[in-house]
Amino acid sequence: QVLLQKIQQLFEKEKIYLDSELTIETLSTKLRANRTLISKIINQYIGCNFPTLLNHYRVNEAIRLLTHPETQKYKMEAIGLMAGYNNRQVFHNAFKKETGLTPMEFKNVSQSID
Repeated sequence: QVLLQKIQQLFEKEKIYLDSELTIETLSTKLRANRTLISKIINQYIGCNFPTLLNHYRVNEAIRLLTHPETQKYKMEAIGLMAGYNNRQVFHNAFKKETGLTPMEFKNVSQSID
């Protein structure tokens, strides 16, 4: 599935999820493909909906930032912005839903392991 490969490339290589304005509409425009088709492909082949996929990548980016020596001292708001969230509460909720911990709890746990 060519469209699936393009979606994966945009997320993996181009890190499109870092754009806080990214929606399935902007993704469909970028791919010049029908929004419904993109949604269907994500659901069928990746196994989740677009917002879940987006949050998965953003939370993983936040985890990378929270554990990286250069960025682990940044404020939570900065980490959220760098990971593609434009709202601190949305970042907090998405992170907790994905990991079971708040960003601060995760940061504290990861620093105690070091």
